[in-house]
Amino acid sequence: MIFPFRNVRLALAFAITPIVASGANFTVNSSNDAGSGTLRQAILDANATPGPDVITFPTTVSPLTIELATPLPPIEDAVTLRAPVDQVRIDGRKLSAGNGLTVIADHCVISGLVIFGVPGHGIEIRDAATVSVSNCVVGLTELSGQPTEEVIPIGGSGIVLMNARECMLYSNHVAGADDGMVFHGGGGHEAYSNRIGRGPGNRGDGIVVEQSASNLVGAWPCYVLCPTTGNEVESNGGVGIVVHGDSNLVFGNYVGVVDWGAKKGNASHGIELAGESNVISGNDVRGNGGDGIRVTSGSSVIESTWIGENGGLPIDLAGDGATPNDSTDADSGPNGFQNYPILDEVITNGHSTRFIGTLSSAPNTDYKLEPIGAPWCEGSFGESSSPRGARNVTTDEQGIARFDIVYDGGAPPGAIAATATGPEGTSEAGRCVLVSSSTETRADLSLRQTPSRTKLRPREQFTIDVEIVNNGPAPSGSVRLKNLPPSGAQIVRALTTSGDCYLGVFHECSFGGLPPGAQRRIRLELVVTADSGQEVTNVATAINDGGEPDPVTANGSSTLTLPVEAPTRRHPTRP
Repeated sequence: MIFPFRNVRLALAFAITPIVASGANFTVNSSNDAGSGTLRQAILDANATPGPDVITFPTTVSPLTIELATPLPPIEDAVTLRAPVDQVRIDGRKLSAGNGLTVIADHCVISGLVIFGVPGHGIEIRDAATVSVSNCVVGLTELSGQPTEEVIPIGGSGIVLMNARECMLYSNHVAGADDGMVFHGGGGHEAYSNRIGRGPGNRGDGIVVEQSASNLVGAWPCYVLCPTTGNEVESNGGVGIVVHGDSNLVFGNYVGVVDWGAKKGNASHGIELAGESNVISGNDVRGNGGDGIRVTSGSSVIESTWIGENGGLPIDLAGDGATPNDSTDADSGPNGFQNYPILDEVITNGHSTRFIGTLSSAPNTDYKLEPIGAPWCEGSFGESSSPRGARNVTTDEQGIARFDIVYDGGAPPGAIAATATGPEGTSEAGRCVLVSSSTETRADLSLRQTPSRTKLRPREQFTIDVEIVNNGPAPSGSVRLKNLPPSGAQIVRALTTSGDCYLGVFHECSFGGLPPGAQRRIRLELVVTADSGQEVTNVATAINDGGEPDPVTANGSSTLTLPVEAPTRRHPTRP
């Protein structure tokens, strides 16, 4: 799947870089509808002046309110229009038709406008590219939370991108509109840090992506020191976020959400999906009236998302309630009606949590399993809360994958469910299983090294197979192999099929937790640097990062020493 991060970066660079004005600078200092010094005249003059122009506004003590008698002319040439935040207000209550502002030119920057009461859309960008709209308020008289804030609805949608390309919408607030934001056709857009609804809502949906591809709705994928934040989509009369298009990423948004016991959810579903190769990740979807996430067609990945306290299922494929599993997962439909995992047992000891169960799906196929908390089970099916991260499993020739997965950290009392993600998308949440407790808290990790040769020669290549085993009685936390730089040899590569290895000051491989009896294998590829008569020494240690101290420390570390012999000389054969 390809997301539009290259295009978005171009748009971002355009949005934050001032336009070098080869045209002219026009100042708006009148609140009249028309005439010298008005916004209408500035737009007309900028349209008539070639090159990127700038429209500025003086900083005033009181807001500049412009009552429109007729719609403003569309912006037809590149322009930067930056108003002081919350100081320039466009009042469209006297109009019989028309938008608050229409842009049909590429490379425009619109910022700081307050638009309310218009019969059409607040801002419409049509057949244009690389346009940014930021810090604008639509449907309110000023920024939300101000003492004098008033909702004055508009007749259309808040901000509309119609067949536009690579535009950016950020730090805007839209309320009192039909839909909050609409992307129709085109694509490659980014929308982040917007408030859609939140307090007074919109009449319809919050954010709508319709027949538009490769958009980013939300924050940049990031978890620490992130430069952007997701959108807050709350209190709308329809669905929070609608995505009817392909290859869109919805990341880091707050959709609905319960605030100190007061639900601010959207009236219908949190997120609705239709289309191919969409990804929903890192969102908080709670307190909505319908399903948390509904998939009506196509294939979508749903991962690392908090879903809870919604009126319907956490994930609903086809919108017909819980979909039962079928043998070999051969049915078709939204997300291929992917089968969900069957959890048999969930055991926690306060330090780690063990998930045991079975996935029955397509044969010889890789899947990602993601356990999710389910404190509010919908009947016997999961209502998910905070995710724990995905783990990989592979089905056998009969389509069966039996799993025994361990995560760091305990699980609170209550229920647990799980989802499975395969080539066609993510399943519904499976049946709930109550968490059981265990008093066993310590895991004994043992480590063994097996070389490919017991005697080495200078500059020879060889391997060492390292095996880590959890001898129980408890599951371990995350396991790490710490391998000191060997003496007399150099590690060229470390290979494992179930974890991640890297070569640094210490050579390390990391894995998830191990249930009792489980093992992990690592193959080290080395080359001898010692001379004949010397030795190669390798020291490896298994570390339980997520659990209590190992009760038997002696078997968790191994020192392997191999002699380096002189090469065998071959004497010529005499005739």
